[in-house]
Amino acid sequence: STDNGAIINYKKTNVAAAGLIYGYSEYGSTRNEVYRIDVTGAAKFAGGDVEIGNNGYINSKRKFDGDAVDTVLEINTSAGPSFLSGTYGGGGPKFQIKQDGSAQFAGSISSGETTGGDVTKQGCYFDRFGGVYVMRPDGSTDNVFSGYQLGNTSPTVFIKADGSGSFQ
Repeated sequence: STDNGAIINYKKTNVAAAGLIYGYSEYGSTRNEVYRIDVTGAAKFAGGDVEIGNNGYINSKRKFDGDAVDTVLEINTSAGPSFLSGTYGGGGPKFQIKQDGSAQFAGSISSGETTGGDVTKQGCYFDRFGGVYVMRPDGSTDNVFSGYQLGNTSPTVFIKADGSGSFQ
């Protein structure tokens, strides 16, 4: 037989269990917790695959049918500088965006219309191995690179899309 339900636990004597609310799915003699909200406001959903801490921590794990690894998205505001992090499988974060605006990515980055370094579309592509590719429209004389000294409004170095440039 299958049974689904929710339990609200209120005990004045046991603060750790006070205010505990959880839902379950039960099949035969096996009860699986589906969600839990505790007295501190922390919560777990989807059997613990989504967690919301009372300190601003959010963690989402997802294992797709047939996948051997988890995908995790984490928003952490509870310890040190806040960050958004994504992991696929083991080996640490594949990307991390920190509170100070710095970021790290394990793979290539595309901006604009280009993807994967497609030179037929406008944009910028940062290859994970270190290559930087900038594509401007046909006939463009706009800069693809400009270098400045702090405080100066004119570039000391520039390279334009048509191949011309200046080095001072």
